[in-house]
Amino acid sequence: MLKPDEILVFILAAGRGTRLGSLTADRPKALVEVNGIPLLQRVIKKIQQEGFTNCVINVHHFSAQIIDFLKQHRNFNLNIIISDETDQLMDTGGALLKALPLMQSFEHILIHNVDILSDSPLLDFCRHAATLELDASLMVQQRESSRKLLFDASMNLCGWHHLEKNERKLLSIHCKPEIELAFNGIHYLRKRLLLDFPVQKTAMIDLYLQAAETYMIKGNLQQGRYWFDLGKEAEIDYIEQELRTLGID
Repeated sequence: MLKPDEILVFILAAGRGTRLGSLTADRPKALVEVNGIPLLQRVIKKIQQEGFTNCVINVHHFSAQIIDFLKQHRNFNLNIIISDETDQLMDTGGALLKALPLMQSFEHILIHNVDILSDSPLLDFCRHAATLELDASLMVQQRESSRKLLFDASMNLCGWHHLEKNERKLLSIHCKPEIELAFNGIHYLRKRLLLDFPVQKTAMIDLYLQAAETYMIKGNLQQGRYWFDLGKEAEIDYIEQELRTLGID
C-alpha cells in the first residue's frame, strides 16, 4: 500500500491573487489569512495530519515573504523544497514541468492549490488512484462553476467546457462526454505523465487534455464535509463564518 512518504506533495502557491484585491496588495495569496491562519499554513497542516513529509512549493508573487514565513516556522518540520518562479510565472502546468528536477525519485505526486480548503481524505485519494494504476486522478464535484471538465460514463476525462464562452475542447480520440463536473484544485498524477512535455508555461488542464489521448486520467468525486476556494475578496467573510460554524480553527 502506498505510504505518505512515497508521495511528493506539490503546493501551487505562485499565483498573483489579483482577484483578491486589497488582500494581496502587500502579500502573496498564500499568506492571506482565513480566521487568522495563512492559507499556506492551513494546507501544510492538512498534509501533515495525513502523514505526508515531502513537499515542493512554487513561489512568484512576493516570493521572499513565503520563503521567510517557512523559515520562521522551520518548514513546519517538513522536507520542503522551493521552486522559484520569481523571474517567470509558469502557470499551473508549467510549474510542475519546471520543478521536475526537484521531484527526485518520487513517482507519485499530489498537487494541491494553496487557496483550496477542504477536509477531503488526501492519502486515500492517492491510494485509490495508485491501486487503479491511473496516470492521473482529478478531484471533482457537482457545483456551480463557469468551467467544467467533461467525462464519459466511466469517468474518463473527455474534455473541457467553458460555459460562459460556450467553448468546448474535446479529445481527438473517440470519447463520449456524458458528465460535467467542476475541478476542485486537488489532483494526483504519476510523474511519468509529465516527461512527454517540454518545459513551458501552460495550464495543467491543457496538459491533461493532451495526455488523456494516451494516459489513463479519471475524475474522482470529492469526499468530505466541506470544500472552499478563496477566489475573490468578497468570499472571505463567508468562508470564515462557515469554518467557524463547522467548528474548524
